[in-house]
Amino acid sequence: MKNRKIIMIIATAAVVSLASLTFADPVIKLVLNGQELKTDVAPMPADNRVMVPMRVISEALGAKIDWDAKTNSVIIDSSALEAQKMRINLLEQALEPKTQLDAINSYAEAVKMRNGAWQYAIMSPALKKENYEGFVSFNWVTGTSSPWIESCEIKEQYKSNGTFRYEVDFTYTDSTNSKFAQKVYVTVKEFDGTWLISAIEGVDVKGKITKLTYEGKKLKSIFVEDDKPQVGTYDKATVLIGENTKIYKGYSDVELKPTDLKEGMQVEVDFVDGPMIMIYPPQAEAKTIRVIE
Repeated sequence: MKNRKIIMIIATAAVVSLASLTFADPVIKLVLNGQELKTDVAPMPADNRVMVPMRVISEALGAKIDWDAKTNSVIIDSSALEAQKMRINLLEQALEPKTQLDAINSYAEAVKMRNGAWQYAIMSPALKKENYEGFVSFNWVTGTSSPWIESCEIKEQYKSNGTFRYEVDFTYTDSTNSKFAQKVYVTVKEFDGTWLISAIEGVDVKGKITKLTYEGKKLKSIFVEDDKPQVGTYDKATVLIGENTKIYKGYSDVELKPTDLKEGMQVEVDFVDGPMIMIYPPQAEAKTIRVIE
């Protein structure tokens, strides 16, 4: 374009959802994904709305914009974005596991490579929704550069009607050659001919139930102690029983009731994501409790 023109439009709800406007200062700032966008012409208030330069927003979002003087039109071309979406969709289709073993082996390798995009590609729709924001916040890179995963061992623990549950033991090491292991349980299910990861359970605390606390007749919490804790797990913790806490018999899908929990039982607990009381011993709500014996 020889004669550069600044196109001003009224910010729509779609734009406002992507770019937040700060009115605290006399000059209105345009912020996209936490980064301030610099503009030749500052956004301006008008009739309880905000007029913003369309070019800077469009280009920041990866679209091309041009001015057609013959038709007196602003031309926005987002075909590059659509092509990128299609490329990603085709890559994800190519990565879809054809067997349960493909799924669990792909998951283990993706974790080892710290490749969040690969992990996401082989998750079930529900698990994708649950983990999307976390992957984005870490820019699709998981784990740490040190310590790193040296190897992993996969053991089948349960299978029934298109559901397989595996224990995956990751062995970590670092530059000092020290080693430690961490365990996760990964559930693989069949979805329309494709095997996908439907659940991932960590082990935050494991050991023996030494105390049960009731609120009236309702079990409020259990206290779990482990005399031989592994790296990455607590040696003791207060485990809260929430409305959504799932209790299973061993590694199966057989559900138990809170009233089935007794002192002396060996359990493995995965806490819900989110804040927890970190006074020692820690206290948190259980996402899953598995009764091992």
